[in-house]
Amino acid sequence: MERWLAMSELIVIAVPTLGRPVYLRRCLESLAELKIPEGKDLALCLVDNNPDGQAHSLFSEIDLPFAKHYVQAPERGLSHARNRGIEKALELNADYIAFIDDDETASPEWLYEGAARMDVGDGDVVCGPRTFHLPETTPEWIRKLSVFRKRTSVDIVASTSNVLFKISLVREWGLRFRLAFNFTGGEDKVFFLEAADRGARTVWAPGAEVHEAVPATRATLKWFLQRKFRSGITRVLQKRFLVNTASTWYSYFPQAIVNLIIFPFWAMLGALRGPHKMAEGLGRGAVALGILWALFGQVYNEYATVHGE
Repeated sequence: MERWLAMSELIVIAVPTLGRPVYLRRCLESLAELKIPEGKDLALCLVDNNPDGQAHSLFSEIDLPFAKHYVQAPERGLSHARNRGIEKALELNADYIAFIDDDETASPEWLYEGAARMDVGDGDVVCGPRTFHLPETTPEWIRKLSVFRKRTSVDIVASTSNVLFKISLVREWGLRFRLAFNFTGGEDKVFFLEAADRGARTVWAPGAEVHEAVPATRATLKWFLQRKFRSGITRVLQKRFLVNTASTWYSYFPQAIVNLIIFPFWAMLGALRGPHKMAEGLGRGAVALGILWALFGQVYNEYATVHGE
């Protein structure tokens, strides 16, 4: 009632979490330092994807200058957890939902800048940059890999690692994260592509920055190639959901075969320019293999494994 009388708008910050208490503490502590956007109220929704309620004790310890809510999504999976956050935001009659990952920290201006960009009035979805922080012992060539490159302008679609969007996407349009992507990843891309199909516009807020801690288990060539392999799989799954199976075969099968043939040459040429370029060449082969893997009905559940602490 008080919020309605003050004519303020509510942003619910949804933070899904599973088994990373050290990272989660840093994330929540960064939210405590947020600069509150003008004319907005904030509320945290911590979504615990552990059926044992592992994150509740940490939730209770953290002091925030705004309301906080703890909910459980006992059925494991990325989409289950994100959808539980959406449902809580709807219960709270939110005007906007923001997502940030539990292995990230928000800059103090994160939502202030994001909300200011939203208030311009030409966007339904706002996203911003994400900076990766790798372990000090990480080789320089690993740091140069494309997966760790800072995004400096808006992609075609947003990512739940750093996003603010209008509640209308889930209330009026009924969008939810697809359960088929629970462990493969890519659920956020499908969500925002479906939003774009309905007319949602994504805009960029350069000051709405988050920082991601990269664990040592991800700062390796093995993980890079696994991520590329998984990206090939999710490309196929996403197109199947958004278009159809026949079109997916027509679009991706010839491309995958060609890349499987030529990727050794890309890797060898890349080796002349440095190990990171060779790795990118190998990555093209991994993507092609992932595409073929998915075309023949197989999946790779990358997010069945929790990385980080």
